[in-house]
Amino acid sequence: MSTVANDPGPVVVWRGTQVVLAVVFHRKSSDVERLVARIDAGHLAPKPTAVTVRTEGPTVPVYFDFEGLWCHVAGFDGTLAYPHGLGGGIPDGSDEADPPPLSAHQWWAASELVRRPFTVTEAGHGAHLVGPLGLPFSQRRLLQRGVVVHRTILDPARLPPYQGRAADQVVLVTGSPREGARPEVLFATLSRESRVYPFLFATAPDRWLFGAMGGTAPRPSEPLMTRRPVLPTMREYLEGIEILQEPASGFVSVVDHRYDRLLPPARSGGPTKP
Repeated sequence: MSTVANDPGPVVVWRGTQVVLAVVFHRKSSDVERLVARIDAGHLAPKPTAVTVRTEGPTVPVYFDFEGLWCHVAGFDGTLAYPHGLGGGIPDGSDEADPPPLSAHQWWAASELVRRPFTVTEAGHGAHLVGPLGLPFSQRRLLQRGVVVHRTILDPARLPPYQGRAADQVVLVTGSPREGARPEVLFATLSRESRVYPFLFATAPDRWLFGAMGGTAPRPSEPLMTRRPVLPTMREYLEGIEILQEPASGFVSVVDHRYDRLLPPARSGGPTKP
């Protein structure tokens, strides 16, 4: 655990009783290989499973987005913005193929936005109350362009039951895609027919990863036989499937979405470009 948490790349580390889920950013694939080798050299756990993707493209179509799950638990019809992904191009509202590079001031403003939840917490305020209201125009503009995204992310370990229904199990599934398998088709099938709403979905060429929440009690109006079976559906698209499941209450956020760790140290006295 300390090997992962102390590496400069992790922005998310969930520690369970039997499994650790980590999101690690590295500039080079060799950095990932060295981290996996250090973990494996400790002989304290089975060989780690690494799903390595390049975030310049739409390789992570769902990234810690629990709206689909919550709407299902609460019995709402449809969602507002699910799913939120990670990576891909930055939309800027123009027809240009590539947005213009950020100026030094914009880099500084973006860095301040990323650090803001943690500097506010250090000042004694709740990070969940930090919103876009009252921001300087330059920072609001970056939010509008999608350079920085404002998100409030649920902690699964603290999700209470709702009207007798609980999503109290974290399920992680990995497998190698079968020839011709398309991730968007699998996602649509799971969410529409199996009523499974992944909060995490990463798609590397050689391996896919799903993170979902399992419930303990379906609604009486929604018997299980009306849902498409999940595992047979997964087997249509993946082979070599591995499934890990733990109670959500058993997970501890060792590193809790600390994207400020990816930035150079803050400097006083004005904006600088990283």
